[in-house]
Amino acid sequence: MPEKMSDFHEKAIHSSLFKGRYDWYFCYLKSEKIAHAILLIASQSPANDLDQLAQSATQVPQTIAYFASGEVAPGTLLADLFGIISLLRTQATQGHIHGDNTKVLVAEYEQIIRKIVAGTEPSPFLSVNDFLVSEVHHSEPEGLTARMQNIGLSKTMLQIKDNKGHNIVKDIRDKIGQDKGQSYRQNHRGEKILQLVRERKSVSIRDIASEVRGCSEKTIQRELTHLIAQGFVRKVGERRWSTYTPA
Repeated sequence: MPEKMSDFHEKAIHSSLFKGRYDWYFCYLKSEKIAHAILLIASQSPANDLDQLAQSATQVPQTIAYFASGEVAPGTLLADLFGIISLLRTQATQGHIHGDNTKVLVAEYEQIIRKIVAGTEPSPFLSVNDFLVSEVHHSEPEGLTARMQNIGLSKTMLQIKDNKGHNIVKDIRDKIGQDKGQSYRQNHRGEKILQLVRERKSVSIRDIASEVRGCSEKTIQRELTHLIAQGFVRKVGERRWSTYTPA
């Protein structure tokens, strides 16, 4: 492993959970990076088409952790991984996710599957970038490129495109800095939406829009997608009949 790996990662790898298995820890972090990417893609999707995919992807890191602890059988973990691959392909067939994105994400999940099946450690010369996972902040689509660059995705995943087929991830190191004022407003908006859901118990996007001023229904929908992925909110019903309740 790289000599400059952070002390936290060293401790995590040699903890009672990962038991010195670099391959398991690699798969854990890799799955988290993929989940970040899927959440970012889902945030641009209309009508919550990718909710199921986003929720499934965010569960994988936890499943890998339980697998490492011995509480989840290898077959169960593999079933979840193959299930997500099927979801990706069917969503692509329905036109909910760009075909190029599907190829990239499927390849990333296949890499995890190979390591789980092989049960062997990855190369000791892994880049330290493989162990970098930063927080994904709520933001508008125009901040998508910078956020995906920030979460340490592999070179293959930097080919992910938007729903018009244009590359949305490229080397823009000079544009990575985000406006702190905007981040504050977005975090505050998410907190306000969550508070409203908890107070009302069951609300629609239109209900929220009447209370949360200065943002569109599409923006509210993206905020709700993030809250669902984080486990704070649950969606009931489909499309325009959807309501949102506390999880």
